[in-house]
Order: sequence, then structure tokens, then C-alpha cells
Amino acid sequence: MSAAVLAHEAVGAIAARVERLEHIADRIELQLRLGDGSRCSATLLDDGVNSLELLVGATVFVRANGTGQAARQASPEDIV
Repeated sequence: MSAAVLAHEAVGAIAARVERLEHIADRIELQLRLGDGSRCSATLLDDGVNSLELLVGATVFVRANGTGQAARQASPEDIV
């Protein structure tokens, strides 16, 4: 499952823990662990403004991307 990463709790979003993050070219790949133990992933664009301060072990909020495609590209206000 892929997911959109959100800055705040929202309708349809659940808490997840960042297990791994990797900077690859102009994107950030996240591996996340949900509260039920399942895993999901998200891809964020790295626009050079790293106000996100994502860290392994941090809690973020995610919303499932039901299409099975890569997570939607969110604006910096939407992502943690």
C-alpha cells in the first residue's frame, strides 16, 4: 500500500511510525509501520526546503492511496 503523508491528523488518516527514509535524487522514500503492524510506503518530492525534519522513529499521519499507484505529490503544507 502506498500512502500520502500529512502534517496533521485528518479524516481518513492514521498514525504511522517512520521505519526508514532514503534520499534518492529529488525524492524521499519512506517506509512506514502502521499501528496494526502492517507496512506502507510513501514518496515525497524533496524541494530543497526541508522543513519536514523527518526522522526514523517519528510519528506521521498517513492516508491510503487506494489506486495502488505511488503516493500523491503533496505540497509542503500537506506533508510532515
